[in-house]
Amino acid sequence: MSSPEALSASSVFGSYGFVAQTGEPGMPPRQVDRFLKRLAPAVQETGKSRLALTLDFLAKRAKGYSISEYFSVPLYDGVPPNYIPHRDYHAAERLLNPRITGVVGFSKWVQYNFFKANGIPQPETYGFVNGTRGVLNGTPFVPSSRTLCEQLRSLTLPTLVKMPPVNGQPHVDILLDIDEAGGRLHFEARGWRDIDGLLSGPEGEGAGILFQELLNQHQALGVFPPALNTLRVITHIGPTGEIDIAACFLKIARTGHRIDNMHHGAVGAHVDLSSGRLEKGFSGAGRTRFTHHPDTGAPIEGFEVPFFAEAIALAKRAHPLLQSPSLIGWDVAVTDEGPKIIEANSYVAFWTTQKGDHGLGQSSIGRHIRAVLDR
Repeated sequence: MSSPEALSASSVFGSYGFVAQTGEPGMPPRQVDRFLKRLAPAVQETGKSRLALTLDFLAKRAKGYSISEYFSVPLYDGVPPNYIPHRDYHAAERLLNPRITGVVGFSKWVQYNFFKANGIPQPETYGFVNGTRGVLNGTPFVPSSRTLCEQLRSLTLPTLVKMPPVNGQPHVDILLDIDEAGGRLHFEARGWRDIDGLLSGPEGEGAGILFQELLNQHQALGVFPPALNTLRVITHIGPTGEIDIAACFLKIARTGHRIDNMHHGAVGAHVDLSSGRLEKGFSGAGRTRFTHHPDTGAPIEGFEVPFFAEAIALAKRAHPLLQSPSLIGWDVAVTDEGPKIIEANSYVAFWTTQKGDHGLGQSSIGRHIRAVLDR
């Protein structure tokens, strides 16, 4: 086996010459570095040499497969049967979920008000603030240290906040305390932050900072780390209007993480749609499978998701309320009171959905994707 030291970009790709010979455009240095960082774990897992994996990746890349697919599915074990390549999903997604230009974007704030008007259970969202304007508890205001503190007095702390990630900090944080005299906010991850600096900085740009109810997950899910571990429910509306569940898996955070995002090391586990029980867990990258949570030791395989039928019914109820998307990935939280929708995603990491022999090529969505691409 090759030594574990990382190979340089030039030694692997020969200044991208080999890639050019495949007919593919040269890979930007950033993508080369990303490939090399993910190469070492794959070498350890497969026992194959770095050169063998690199050549295999380049051959698959020439066929249109991505770096994320190669290491996540993983494609170094071969292309699974019934697998829908991400390039096909990417091409079809814009046709299945057409964007409507010239209208207000479906932001988390707009989504909250839309679902509230239609009686869809979700966490309470109190409002937002950016560098130029704010709305909290239905009251618009011009943001400043004083006005924001006045508006935040009515919130129950701790409160969830969502904001643009800056310098590697998480986009999800927890507001713990307010220092009105000093004009500061105390966050779980960011610590104490000056409000004026926050509003005038990157966090105050664009959609700004969203304030939302901090949900507690169902007590049965307490065997896993104390994040909000959510279901990803993929709903699909076919050409004749029928709605079905293409796939569903539970995202389970690792110890020390508030976020159940697969990009942050979370474990995924597909849910058997007939029983609501989890199958073996899987990692975001590689072929590792888990019968138990790697940190807590809690059983994953066979765990029965509470309110599972209700969560599926909620996603199927919400999807037809939207005009155009045919394919949506719902993040659904399961609380002691029942399921609540966190957000609707029109674009999902389709390779993650299909991990563990869950290829969708022969499903209704697979047939729909082929149909729109064959037009």
